[in-house]
Amino acid sequence: MGIGAFITSGEDKQTVSNTIQTSQPAMFTKEKALKRVQDYKIQIDLQSPTIVKGTTLFEVYEIRGKIPAVKNLGWNVTKTDSGKYLVNHKEETDLGINEPKWEVDANSIKAVNGAALKNTPELGESQKDTGGTEFEKQVYEAFSSLYKKYSEDENLEQAEQKALSETANKYQITIEQVRDIFTRLDKAKYGL
Repeated sequence: MGIGAFITSGEDKQTVSNTIQTSQPAMFTKEKALKRVQDYKIQIDLQSPTIVKGTTLFEVYEIRGKIPAVKNLGWNVTKTDSGKYLVNHKEETDLGINEPKWEVDANSIKAVNGAALKNTPELGESQKDTGGTEFEKQVYEAFSSLYKKYSEDENLEQAEQKALSETANKYQITIEQVRDIFTRLDKAKYGL
């Protein structure tokens, strides 16, 4: 036997082969991106319905899907040109389609729209100013406060109607004007 030569058993060769195969970097797949978002635990307590901090996003949308006013339309994952994935959950409410989106790779999750920021504000950039006039900001805050208050004890549809009606009466404007102001300022706040 010359210098540097050694003999290994068949079992040793298999161990070396397995080590080489498992040391390859794991591919980050569409399925892993979805699981990463669904398994993410929220860092805040949510209202309407009450969902406690530490609940996974998968559980959040399962709970919300049990509310009669919310129609759960499911999860979707698409690959971006940059090689990352966009993961979204789509649901329909009386206010329209809600579709939070997160950008995901092997190392991070980032909320990319206002709907995602509402449940995972820590995953986004800081919120923007709502914009609007001083009057519109007062309407926005009044509606938001009333909606939060009523949604703790009532279903979402009733909470929204009561908050819209009371805000409209308080500021002597129509329910549609309240809805328009809230929608416009909320979009500005979350960069939609």
